[in-house]
Amino acid sequence: MVKIQQGEGVMIVEIRGKQDQVQVKLLNYLWDNCMKLMEEKLMNLKELRIESIYVYVLLPMTVIEIRELFQMVRKEDICIAKISYLNQGSMIETVDHIGVGNFHYDHDVLILGDISPHTSLTLHHGNLYVFGKVSGDIEFLSKKSKLYAQRIEKLRIKFNDLPIQYVEWKENCILEYKTRKDKGKWQDQL
Repeated sequence: MVKIQQGEGVMIVEIRGKQDQVQVKLLNYLWDNCMKLMEEKLMNLKELRIESIYVYVLLPMTVIEIRELFQMVRKEDICIAKISYLNQGSMIETVDHIGVGNFHYDHDVLILGDISPHTSLTLHHGNLYVFGKVSGDIEFLSKKSKLYAQRIEKLRIKFNDLPIQYVEWKENCILEYKTRKDKGKWQDQL
């Protein structure tokens, strides 16, 4: 176990080995310092042949922070298995890609690859983050859920009580539920 404390209550990075896995706890939120310390410690642990890492954070991470974390960890040839929020009891589950079939999730999901055109995905709660191509059918049952996608091609998407929408092509976008008084319009952002 490696435990780092810096300053007075500023940051704690705790790394615990568990066979071929590592658990990392980030308890405060000076993001750049956390990333730098994690990178140093993971480089020192290379000889342990770690395959996966579990990350526990105090506050929710932004999409940019999630990307930074994944890029940094990929350099070390390690996969992030899950990102859990210590205070909220929620987590981000990491999946390399989703193939053909029906899938259901009750929490945030981060997909590093593509979602196949013949895939049906239902999120009961949480957000969907996709670093690859998004196709197929996606249904969000929560009004608070969002889709963060790098690229969308031929996607059928349904948000809560809104009708199914067809999205032909979009890049670097966020799709989210909008209220009926906005006539069911979606927000589309970079």
